[in-house]
Amino acid sequence: MKYYRFMRAFVLGILVVMGVLIAGSFSTTAPQPVQAQSAKVVRVKTMNISKKATHVSRGVMYSSNRLTKMVHNGANYRGTTFYTYRQAQVTRSNKKTTAYVYIRSANGRVAGWIWKGYLKAGKATVTNVSNKKVTVQVNGPLSEGNKIIASGPVSFKTGATAFSVLQSLTKRKGIKIAYTGRGSSTYVTMIAGKKTGSGGVGGGWVYQVNGHYSNRSAGAYKLKNGDKVQWAWSEKAGDRGWQG
Repeated sequence: MKYYRFMRAFVLGILVVMGVLIAGSFSTTAPQPVQAQSAKVVRVKTMNISKKATHVSRGVMYSSNRLTKMVHNGANYRGTTFYTYRQAQVTRSNKKTTAYVYIRSANGRVAGWIWKGYLKAGKATVTNVSNKKVTVQVNGPLSEGNKIIASGPVSFKTGATAFSVLQSLTKRKGIKIAYTGRGSSTYVTMIAGKKTGSGGVGGGWVYQVNGHYSNRSAGAYKLKNGDKVQWAWSEKAGDRGWQG
């Protein structure tokens, strides 16, 4: 019995040691993408390149060729035509060298450094252009004259909501917005620097379609051709005719 126990313990010990050795060999040879991606930029060589039309459908744009701050996601600009201006050979601490290109949209509002491999030659192709349109307007506080912050027509496709057309208009006008949630729980918290307080205290953003308020989230209100959407800052209950 003692011999059996001894042999069993001996075999188990051998298996444990082999397991540690095998695991160790895998840990030293397996790729480490996270560390590779976070390797620090140690050298940058920049040169001017020809201005050419290009477009992207993915990838991250950085504010500088040191690649420390992300400013845009290429997936959000599939229909935007960019132009190339400069190229940088970026070397990281792991001795990997890659090419990044500085691109800028025609209106100059969107720009950044992006990995060259994400660029596609030529202008972006706009497909499935819809002839459906709504009018969207954003008004500031009544106490400040109910000033129009942004206004204009917005083309949309079936399924567009009071929130998605607000996004389209403000993006086109270069106005920042903020929101929480998604879909039927979307809640707009800021437009052009005007922020809602906690629980709506101090004011908040309300919307109406064709002169009527809705209890539905703006992300759930589906629009139809010709609708008029107005967003306005409400300073207190009832000042915009909406009681909540």
